Amino acid sequence: MCRHHYSSLCLPVMADEYQPMDLAEEYMQNGVMAARTGLTDQEYMTLFRELLPLPIHQRQWHAHVICPEHTIVSAYLTFLHERTEFVDLARSIHQSVSFVDRMIHAMNEHVYSVLSGTNEIRFPPTLIAAQANMSPAFHAQWPNVVGIVDATEIKVPRPGREPQQRLCYSGKSKSHCYKVQLVCAPNGVIYDVSNATPGSTHDVTLCRTHRTDELLPLAYMDAQFMADKGFQGMGPSFVLPHRRPPHGHLTDAERAYNDLIARDRVVVENVFAAVKRYKVAARWPLSVNTDEGARMLHHAFYVCCVLTNRHIRAHPLR
Repeated sequence: MCRHHYSSLCLPVMADEYQPMDLAEEYMQNGVMAARTGLTDQEYMTLFRELLPLPIHQRQWHAHVICPEHTIVSAYLTFLHERTEFVDLARSIHQSVSFVDRMIHAMNEHVYSVLSGTNEIRFPPTLIAAQANMSPAFHAQWPNVVGIVDATEIKVPRPGREPQQRLCYSGKSKSHCYKVQLVCAPNGVIYDVSNATPGSTHDVTLCRTHRTDELLPLAYMDAQFMADKGFQGMGPSFVLPHRRPPHGHLTDAERAYNDLIARDRVVVENVFAAVKRYKVAARWPLSVNTDEGARMLHHAFYVCCVLTNRHIRAHPLR
């Protein structure tokens, strides 16, 4: 990471000189927010205000010296967006690696607790409200479909213990990873994010464990989800493409039906691509040998989804 992106504003300041909003606004005007954090100036300032005040133990490493809050927030967001090594991040903010390690762990919990409390990722309370997130053409084609379901893999470092290695190994991607299931609206707004589970878990198992079909409010009568062929066997609450019969072929009508599903289901792939602009959502750099490590991965992915969701609400994918 280049030091000049942080400039002197990342240096520690004395407690009596501390003015978090002034420093944050000055730092934002330097034009590095979008490049380093993936957020626009407005998105960054909105998030910054939400996160204040930060717990003092996240900012203080000396009795009389306090790290500017904008430095802590921007450093954490830079970690999410660029998957920056702790050594480079520590060098950029002129601090020790151990401080950065403690800061990233503490900020991850703090940001998750703040953003999960906003209930931004949830199903609309009524079916009419859900229809606002779909085009008239989609609603006419799929009148009962309210969400699109799919799972994605987050690659992780190889676990140190053999049982954990086998549990996290995905035969599909030939790598160690964790899986997260996501439900989004036809225009890309994220409705639900599951817990992170080891990569050997099948999509159907993850869906049943998460009880996706029970997430809908009672007002959603006869509502359905759209998914790909990996969710075969989930029952009538899922709209799925036809599978080619053994030693047989699909009819022209079945192929056309599959094409319609593929055309409208691709939006969930676009959402995954948007979330994975935060590089930690594609490849997690920290250990997952313990439950705490897996929980930290889930919290970071959830934060990435909330930040992506805010952008999608302002700029729908469809």
